Amino acid sequence: MRSLLVCLFVLVASFFVMPERALAQATATRPTSEQSLQELVREVRQLRTELRRINSAMYKAAAFGISALYTGTAGALGAVAVGFVAPDSFTSVLSINFLVGVVIGGLASVSGALWGALFIQFVPNVAEEISKAAPWAIYGIFMIAFAYVMPTGVAGFLRLIWQRLTGRR
Repeated sequence: MRSLLVCLFVLVASFFVMPERALAQATATRPTSEQSLQELVREVRQLRTELRRINSAMYKAAAFGISALYTGTAGALGAVAVGFVAPDSFTSVLSINFLVGVVIGGLASVSGALWGALFIQFVPNVAEEISKAAPWAIYGIFMIAFAYVMPTGVAGFLRLIWQRLTGRR
């Protein structure tokens, strides 16, 4: 229902921003599911940016460049801290741990990144204290439990609890 209201709001707001022909093109198909509603909203947003002559490719390239700047700076600081950098310093296990941190913490929020970092830093140590023989099995059980109990991550779970406690939707 919320998606339908958002879609209707975007469509009504588009009447004031977009020419009629572009709006008719965007609303030519009737959405039947939530996914198609999201696609319709995406099309309307794309048309609005094109009609306003906003160069989205430039902004995407700038975001990529800024991301590369931060990544390069982090790599340089890491090299200074460690004193030695080699390709085998960064294994696939590290990449998987970062992915686990994103899934456990929650996507698209800074607090989710912090919760994910805490998880990948401390849970392996707890798992090793629980079982010296199979710490990665315990780590996997923790991951499955977190993903089952909190499918939107820790940050999403805390946000949901806060909304229920305060009565907001």
